[in-house]
Amino acid sequence: MNNKGEFRMIKQLPVWVPYDSPEDACKAVGLLPEVKSKFSKLYPLPWNRHQPRKTEWWLSPSSENPAYKYGKYLFTAPAARPGRMLITLNVEKGLGPAVRDAYRSPKGRRYLMEDDWCWHHLLRSFSRVTEAATSIARETGRDVEVELSGGHSLDPDSFDPQAPKPPQNIWRARFTTDGTLSLPDEDRCPDKAFKVMATVKDFASLAHALGALDADPWVWIDFFVGIPVEYATGAPCPAGREEWDAGRLWKSILAPLAEWVR
Repeated sequence: MNNKGEFRMIKQLPVWVPYDSPEDACKAVGLLPEVKSKFSKLYPLPWNRHQPRKTEWWLSPSSENPAYKYGKYLFTAPAARPGRMLITLNVEKGLGPAVRDAYRSPKGRRYLMEDDWCWHHLLRSFSRVTEAATSIARETGRDVEVELSGGHSLDPDSFDPQAPKPPQNIWRARFTTDGTLSLPDEDRCPDKAFKVMATVKDFASLAHALGALDADPWVWIDFFVGIPVEYATGAPCPAGREEWDAGRLWKSILAPLAEWVR
């Protein structure tokens, strides 16, 4: 109980997963009977098919790769966070119709948002995203991370979201176990379009900021919400950690976010 008499869940042990790579975790979740019954088909897709053991993987409702317009599950082990694997929902904002003339090639047209992009559904239903994230935090006793990364596309000939990325705008916050939004002490948002993220104080202002970014046709965004877990190749679960297999990852993190895998 806090000093207002409200219940606050005690934080639980860090989560450990028994998988050697994002590929293993992704495929293990995709094979679950409950996942197969929820979706007609989910496709495991690597970001770099030439280095499958080292790259990030998606579970996507489409075999298209890249699957920009689809909401999908992401399994990734960022080099900047050694020993951590992020298991998240990933939804992308493409470029707006106002820049269509600059992206006339077949490759360029893939970056242009149409009405069927999941991003539009994310914005329309953002109150349910926050409800799902806060529910995950409360039910698991663990904070849920939300991250935005991306920036302006200034050169149509060189823009490629699949290419090695230059320094990007990155904004992170946490949906906490007491139902609030915990803001970062600092963020890395050099692009002037992302300065709107400095106005975020709560869930409502986060939704407003996403709407402001949506209005800029030149901005590409990756939106993520999920939980970081620990892993190590070939190692058993260490003391002081709680082991979650694919079934637990599905039930506790991914199933509540299934509405936006589309």
